[in-house]
Amino acid sequence: MGANGQLDPSYGSQGLVELPRPQIPESGLGTGISALAVAADGRAIVVGDEYSTAAFAFAVTPTGTLDGGFGEAGALVERYFKPPILEPSGIVLGPRGQITVGVEGEAAETGYGGFLIAFRNDGRQSKGTDGGVSPTPARGKIVPNRGGFVSMWEQGEVRSELVAVGRDGRARAGYGDEGIVVLPESFEPREIEPGPAGGVIVLGSVDEGRTMAIYRVGSKGRPVRSFGHRGLVEIGFGHDGATAFAATRAGGALLVTGWVGGHTGAAKLLPDGRLDHRFGHHGLVRGLLGKGDYGTQIASFSGGVVIGATAEIGAPEFAGLVRLDRRGRVVHGFGHNGTVHPKVGGRLLGLFTHRGRIIVVDDNEYAPHNSGGVWLRAYRSNGSPDRGYGRRGLATGGVGQPRYFHPVTAAMQPDGKVVVAGAAWNGELSQVELMRFR
Repeated sequence: MGANGQLDPSYGSQGLVELPRPQIPESGLGTGISALAVAADGRAIVVGDEYSTAAFAFAVTPTGTLDGGFGEAGALVERYFKPPILEPSGIVLGPRGQITVGVEGEAAETGYGGFLIAFRNDGRQSKGTDGGVSPTPARGKIVPNRGGFVSMWEQGEVRSELVAVGRDGRARAGYGDEGIVVLPESFEPREIEPGPAGGVIVLGSVDEGRTMAIYRVGSKGRPVRSFGHRGLVEIGFGHDGATAFAATRAGGALLVTGWVGGHTGAAKLLPDGRLDHRFGHHGLVRGLLGKGDYGTQIASFSGGVVIGATAEIGAPEFAGLVRLDRRGRVVHGFGHNGTVHPKVGGRLLGLFTHRGRIIVVDDNEYAPHNSGGVWLRAYRSNGSPDRGYGRRGLATGGVGQPRYFHPVTAAMQPDGKVVVAGAAWNGELSQVELMRFR
């Protein structure tokens, strides 16, 4: 303005300078001015921000035009920052203790997507070309594959895919069709597990949840034709609906657990996919644990298996353990008539066995007065708490306030140490954190 308070027509356009919108990816909202400085030569510096997603500045000459010598055509984008919203979705342990975490979310200049974050065996993040972080088309849980990883991606109700990537996060050539395997149209996948020789086992159902199903894919993305019918095995439990949620391998056989008619059920398959009739009733076991509980974790134990169940109704809490012997019979000397029920349970994240010890990993989200964290419970072969583990059988971990730790996935190293990956949230940003328990 002039000395008389009127607009100076020689400045800009009739006394008015209209600044252009800065070119910021996904900027979305309007621009606000947060500071103004005037140099001795009359040049003005206008500073603004894009609702905390970017910091930028404009330089204006004394005559009201953009200063072309400042930044790019008078505008300088100092940084582009998007608070990271990241949450782990899977974890894989390497042969030498390396840790790779599959992550979903958004960070830096990227929109929502998948990432692989690599850590050394001492827990330090790998340097690599991108600081150990690789964008990837892989989503959800990841399992190891020769030279990389495989994940399962549900494309809505249209189709589901297996996505294979290398350790650099890029689609793996030579696997399926450009790194993608489309699952059978009738198959409804629920979970993936590592398979023999670098392959993958996909668990779920067919016939709209009425029949349990297992699909095996080899290391190159082709169905294992020696398993069932072109890689697909369907397991009927009579009139009961059934869905597979978890599997473990033992001596070439595949032991599966899941939901069967409102209870936990199990099945044992021979290497060719046929039911092992020496296990349970013609290869099948049903009616385990309470009504509304279904198996979501399974681990080999003393020739048989131990199954961890989740409650179907209400919060997805850890509902209990049941132990079966090699013939599929309930081990009645385990806990109370073959089952163990925790007093308080969070989401069941992992079930592991090591040297006669059973370890259950769950979060404490549903525990009274919790501030976010994870529980590891250890049991002996008879189902009693292993009081030599943690504090009288319970180990806990969390992060300090004001952050909130949301554990998501867990894995056990060959030496028995358990690694838990989660998201530390402070109300604005979320970042990946790892905990390792001895």
